[in-house]
Amino acid sequence: QMTKVPELQKGDILDLKKLNSEQHFTQPPPRFTEASLVKQLEEYGIGRPSTYAPIISKIQNKGYVEKIEKSLAPTILGKTLCKQLIEHFVDIMDYQFTAGMEEKLDKIAEHKLVWNNVLKDFYHPFISVANKASENMESILIESDEVCELCGKKMVVRTSRFGKQFLGCSGYPECKNMKPLNNNDSGQPEAPQQPTEPCAKC
Repeated sequence: QMTKVPELQKGDILDLKKLNSEQHFTQPPPRFTEASLVKQLEEYGIGRPSTYAPIISKIQNKGYVEKIEKSLAPTILGKTLCKQLIEHFVDIMDYQFTAGMEEKLDKIAEHKLVWNNVLKDFYHPFISVANKASENMESILIESDEVCELCGKKMVVRTSRFGKQFLGCSGYPECKNMKPLNNNDSGQPEAPQQPTEPCAKC
């Protein structure tokens, strides 16, 4: 039951009856599960019931997220890719763009919009942005969350001449520290779940 605060006047002396000293820490929002991610996609108007399962499968098979217990945790690759896309494709990475494009596709299916006009309106601005991104995204270091214990710089994902991935210090060649990308029984980096796509340039 709430106690009504009495009317107080400036200068009134009050007796302290109790003082609670409590510390609260702000908690980050929980990671998405498959179900909560689908719910979020629905709220943003992104995707359709038939596309939710392929979306969930693709982000895991491509190695952008990994399932830890029931949660989907972003991988180093996923974080790096997201950072680059948001930096270089600002308009397209907007939730409203995706939802709006889905709506246009529905209208094309209903013969309310002409498909080549929609494509033309999208393509010309996009190709300009894509060309700029292609020029500016050539050398990207995939940073890990690990810090080099020798010099304190970030560890980055590197690939050996034999195709093996490992963590190497971003301070190379001054610092030559390296370690396995993922620790497993063999001590070797884990193999990807499916073959990676070939580079579009070479």
